[in-house]
Amino acid sequence: MTFWRVLITPFICAVFVLMRFFREPLPNVLGLQVALFGVMLGCFIGALYQRGRVEVIGGGFYRLKGEWLTLVLYLALFIIAYAEGVWRAVTPDTFEGPLLSLSFLFIFCSSAGVFCGRSIAILGKTPAR
Repeated sequence: MTFWRVLITPFICAVFVLMRFFREPLPNVLGLQVALFGVMLGCFIGALYQRGRVEVIGGGFYRLKGEWLTLVLYLALFIIAYAEGVWRAVTPDTFEGPLLSLSFLFIFCSSAGVFCGRSIAILGKTPAR
């Protein structure tokens, strides 16, 4: 695959993270810090995990070895969003405090950051021109 195709998933995840962040009643500095820390941690884990799974073919093409993490993260993102929605509908008063909301934000951002880490790992394998 080409590098721009690898950027599709991190772009979609970034849009979801921004939507989730701004969906909160009052996006604040603490929420931004939690989101950035989650994305950075996810990027670090994703780059470490994907580093050995990327092969440069040449001509701007890359081969990604098969792995299970992508499927698990896609499922985790959907399950987290579903669980949060159900939890908010059943007991909305538990989300009045920031702890639960920030926990869901951190889990979502760190999962989305892993896809950014994959792009970083592929970019690190790109030969200099």
